Order: sequence, then C-alpha cells, then structure tokens
Amino acid sequence: MAKIINFLFFFLRYLSAYFLMFLFSFILLITQPSAAQKNANVKNMELYPARKGKEWGYMNKQREWIVHWGYDEVQPFSEDRGAVKLDNRWGFVNQQGIATISLRYDTVSSFSNGLAKVRQNQKEGFINKESKVIVPVKYDKVRDFKEGLAAFQLKGKWGLLNIQGVEVVGSQYDYVGDCNEGLVVVNFSGKMGYLNKQGREIGSGYFYQAALDFKEGIAAVKNNDMWGYIDKLGNEIIEPKYEEARNFSEGLGAVKSGGMWGFVDKQGKEIVPPAYNEVLDFSEGFAAVKSNDKWGYIDKTGRLFIPFKFNMATSFKNGFSGVMSKKWGLLSSNGKEITEYRYDDLKYIGENLFAVKISGKWGCIDSKGIEVIPAKYLQIYDFQKGLAKVVFNKLYGYIDKEGTEYFD
Repeated sequence: MAKIINFLFFFLRYLSAYFLMFLFSFILLITQPSAAQKNANVKNMELYPARKGKEWGYMNKQREWIVHWGYDEVQPFSEDRGAVKLDNRWGFVNQQGIATISLRYDTVSSFSNGLAKVRQNQKEGFINKESKVIVPVKYDKVRDFKEGLAAFQLKGKWGLLNIQGVEVVGSQYDYVGDCNEGLVVVNFSGKMGYLNKQGREIGSGYFYQAALDFKEGIAAVKNNDMWGYIDKLGNEIIEPKYEEARNFSEGLGAVKSGGMWGFVDKQGKEIVPPAYNEVLDFSEGFAAVKSNDKWGYIDKTGRLFIPFKFNMATSFKNGFSGVMSKKWGLLSSNGKEITEYRYDDLKYIGENLFAVKISGKWGCIDSKGIEVIPAKYLQIYDFQKGLAKVVFNKLYGYIDKEGTEYFD
C-alpha cells in the first residue's frame, strides 16, 4: 500500500510540473508576437543609416541595430527600401535587411513614386521595387521624374520620357529641363522654347534667347537682349524691356532696369520701382534688398520694414532669417534680434533648425537661439527625411534633430 501511495504522489507531482510547464508555454505563445507581427513591427519602424567604424547598416530610433553593419555605404530608407553598397556595387534591402534587389549597379538613387534611377555600365534607367526595369538602362543620362516626366540624354542630344518609360519626344534637343507646372524648357539649335506634357510646342516655338521655368503660371523669357514674361499659352504679358528678370515669388517678380532692381506684379506694374543694388525673392511676405552696401527688408508694398544695417542677409524661413553685421546672427520677421552676432556662418537646414559655425565647427540652434546640437562637426548638411548628414573626424554619419548620432 505504501508503494502505491508513493507512486501516486510522484506521478501527480510530475503531472503538475508538466501541466505548469505546458501552461507557461501556452502563456508565452499567446503573449509573444508572431513572426508576422515582428515583421510588421519592423516594417513600420523608422530606420536610420548607421555606421560602426567604417561599416554601415541601419538602426532604429533607440540606436538598436536592425540591419547589422557590414556594408561599405548605405542611403536613408525611401518607400520601404534602403540602398546599400558592397564591393562597389549597389542594391536594395527591405526593413528586415533582406536583399530585394541584388548588388549589381554602379550607382542608385532613392525610390520615388515607386521608381529608382540606376546606373550600370555607364548607362542609366529606372527600376521598380520588384527589380523590374521600367525605363531601359540605355541612356547616357536620365534626370529624376518631375510631374511624371524625366529628361534623358542619348548620343549628345536630349529627349523626354514618361513614367511608363515611353519616349514622349526623342533625343533631338540641345537641352531639356524639368517639368514645371506642366511645361518643359527646351533648347533647339540655340533657341529656347517650351513643350507641354504631350511634347507639343507652345506659343511661337523656339524663339527665345533664354527662358526660365514656369512659376506661378508665368515664365521669364529673353528676346532681343531684353527680358519680359509670358503665360502658359506663350502670350506676352509683360513686354521684354528689362536687363534681367527672375521667376515670380509670392506674386512678384524681380526685374532689373538701369542697373537697379525692383519688383513687378503679374500685370507688369512696378510695385517696387528699380532702386536697389541687389534683391532676394520675396519669402514669407518680405524681401531682402541692398542699398549703398547695406541690406534691409521691404514688404510687398515696397515699404522699408527693417532698416539697412546688415552687411549680408538671407530670406526668411519659418519666420526667421540669418543676417550678418561683423558676424552672423538670427533675426525674426518682426525685426527682433534673436541672437548676438557671434557666428562665423549661419544657414537654415530644415526641421526649424539653423546650422551655425563657430571656430571652424558646425552645430545647430533653434528659433529661440538655443543650442540644440553642439558645434563639433566639420560640416553639416540640410535635413532630409528627418536626418542630416554630418562630417565628424573626417568620416560622415547621420544625426536627427535632437542631435542623436547614428554612428560610433
């Protein structure tokens, strides 16, 4: 009887342990994310180019390695694809680090609207995210698509193709620009004109000595050595009577007459008569203008809003601009000086940040003049997709707007 009792005791204890193990495993199973969930989490995660020594991979926001280092170079992710380079060949990986396009191209660009420009054997074309060639890799040069069209060069002449890879016009022009507001500047035998998206000429054809892209429905053109403006039908709306002219910005175009600059509206009325040595385009309601070697700011009526007292000035961005006295400082659009004039250089780089240079090193301040990224980089570039490229210790890397460094 004692043997039977001992047997039952050990059996029940074993069964309980087995049951507890089973229960624990079951709880883990239902609480842990599945492989599909893990992949989905990674797919929705922001990944950043990251460097360890001289090798590259991708980190998440928390600086955890998601795609381990081992590449010679990588580019920021775009449309769920990251460009990677190894042994002088480029390809693409997804956010799990799996190669989706093999390493076989000389250079690649980021994906945009489902297409990436690639170069192979000194020829260029476009592929999609499934590695299918959409635009044959046969052109000497292709530019990025804009408004559904891209200029290409073949045997020294330029043409135009659409996003399906079909040539809208063949390679017959000396120059083809980007599509802006549905129209493309072209040069044919030294004369400039415009094509629409179907490749047809507008207005008088190839007629102008020089021509700028359309902006705000108007383009500056040069004829008989003087500049004026036309509309999208090619009609002259401001006669060519200016020595120079620039594109319209915020309803006004900068024009030069008698060696001095002013601004006209779209009816040709000189809102600001030519009276300045130099001008910048209007931005956020104001334009920097130079008179007698000093810069100030005017509003759209021509009223002097901020006096002539700066040696150099830049356009307003998000309510602020960089101005220089003996050194650079930050100015608000109400004329308030945000910082002292103590920087060797200052420029807007996006994300509401201004790059500033002190003693040969670059950092960043915000619109209150507060340092948010210490001045320790040899160079800092504009923010794109939340990241800025920097040069540190003669190697480049990436930082975010908080100053987090994605390199060791």
